[in-house]
Amino acid sequence: MLNSDLSDHFRETWALFDPDATTFMAVNLYSSFLLHLGEPLGWDPSYEFNYLKQEEYLSEVTIPSYNKNKDYQFMDVFEHQALLMIVKKEVADYVERFNSKLNKLKRIRTMISMGASERDNLSIGHSLESEPMHTRRGLIEASSRR
Repeated sequence: MLNSDLSDHFRETWALFDPDATTFMAVNLYSSFLLHLGEPLGWDPSYEFNYLKQEEYLSEVTIPSYNKNKDYQFMDVFEHQALLMIVKKEVADYVERFNSKLNKLKRIRTMISMGASERDNLSIGHSLESEPMHTRRGLIEASSRR
């Protein structure tokens, strides 16, 4: 998650956009800052020439602005981007867990909808995967003679 390397990278990138160390950056430089910052705190490369995507993102920004709405302040931007990174990670983890459970449920539904003989064949097939090949052939030939 958020560690000292990411914090240092953020601070170093900020310094490029705030060379006088005022702790303020012009609002109109924010998109360039996010591109330069890169993932995970900033934008991924898909934003670089996708101005619609940039505009959609910027329209959702809720960072306070200062100096007659011309500047953002360092800590406000840092906290905003850090929180956004954490939320993205949590959502991605949740989606991964959800998809895993969904796949398990789909397999169970498939097993339930199968007839008894199909389930038996499927369970034999799964147990055979761990058997050596010569043993598998013998079992398969024996079951086909029945």
